[in-house]
Amino acid sequence: EYTVDAVLKEVLKDKTFYETSGGGITFSGGECMLHIDFLKEILEKCKENDIHTAVDTAGNVPWHYFEKIMPYTDLFLYDIKCFSPLLHKEGTGFTNELILENLKQENLNLENQAQLNTNTIKTRKESNKKRTA
Repeated sequence: EYTVDAVLKEVLKDKTFYETSGGGITFSGGECMLHIDFLKEILEKCKENDIHTAVDTAGNVPWHYFEKIMPYTDLFLYDIKCFSPLLHKEGTGFTNELILENLKQENLNLENQAQLNTNTIKTRKESNKKRTA
């Protein structure tokens, strides 16, 4: 298990690279926002050290998680699996209602930049058609 200080120590090793390339650090996962307290703390430390921060998320977390980290996040990479509620549930096992609501909230409340990634989820029938064709 890592501590925030241990992760920050690793991040700071590349600070010169971030500065010369215009880059920074991206937190992703699984779903990094499931570890919101750790994420908030490491994002804060990165900002204290003038490191650009990005969070890659599917957005399927309570809205107050976004509110906790917004002040320390320069860019959100929002990964939408599918806009169709039916296909989303079939492909992931849960609805996209919270995800889309959070995206609306984020767009209304965000001074941060946001980038939307969309991945199409295919139904099993569509996938099977490709394999048999």
